[in-house]
Amino acid sequence: MLSLASRARRPARARRPARPAARLAAGLAAALAGCDAEDFSIQLYNVIPTDAECKPVNVADESLASGTVDLALSPSYTINLVAQNRLANMVTANNLKPGDGFLVTTTINLKSLSVRYVDADAVDLGLDPSVSVPLSGVLPVLASTSTSAVNRTGTVVLPQVTVLSEQMVEVLRQNGSFQRVTPAGRALTRGSFNLVLVMRLYGETLDGREVQSNEVQFPVKVCVGCLVAPSAQAACGGELTEDDAKLLESCPSMLGRDEFSVSCSLCERMSHPDYAHLCSDR
Repeated sequence: MLSLASRARRPARARRPARPAARLAAGLAAALAGCDAEDFSIQLYNVIPTDAECKPVNVADESLASGTVDLALSPSYTINLVAQNRLANMVTANNLKPGDGFLVTTTINLKSLSVRYVDADAVDLGLDPSVSVPLSGVLPVLASTSTSAVNRTGTVVLPQVTVLSEQMVEVLRQNGSFQRVTPAGRALTRGSFNLVLVMRLYGETLDGREVQSNEVQFPVKVCVGCLVAPSAQAACGGELTEDDAKLLESCPSMLGRDEFSVSCSLCERMSHPDYAHLCSDR
């Protein structure tokens, strides 16, 4: 079986589509009309929330402008990313059919997510400046030749991508923002600071070309105790609220992340042992 790659010459820059033979030249020119050096093969859109059932919300419903991780409650931090393959389907772009013996080689296998950590509040994060998070998954080529960035058709959700590992959270817990000096020595206390995740996806097409996405920035509030709901302080030492019980049953991994605040009672049960005393000490 023939592939489009077998009729192409290796490009000078790996991320741009291969230059086909004369038969496909006109179709490729049309597919790339309007592209410039700033175009990317993968469109990385945004971060979407997780619902109470522990599933990413519908892409069209809402997105997260920023995130929150409460280190007293959460041992790590994950996000749901939305991405799209923006390479042209050269088979349909040239009015070819599967029966003609051509393969679609612009499907992308995801390889990794690059994350840089920007210390927005200059608190000395103590983290490596950047990490590469291994990924697996496929970004299929769009059925249509339209690759408009505003067209969300064909987007893929990458759920629960770890951007702050357990080891990284342990480092952040040692930050001076969460410590105070007392007559007895240093004591853990509430506090918060901000960091910014600067992210880019990397992958490889079926014909072996390395591709990447645009860069997306996502601010995250890192705190201790900020997701313990003030209105539930009377519940300290008491029974769980109905909302807490539902969350604990359906999605315990989201405790202390983003919009999932907890009562004092649940905090006392689920917090890191070193921070349990902060659940009610406001």
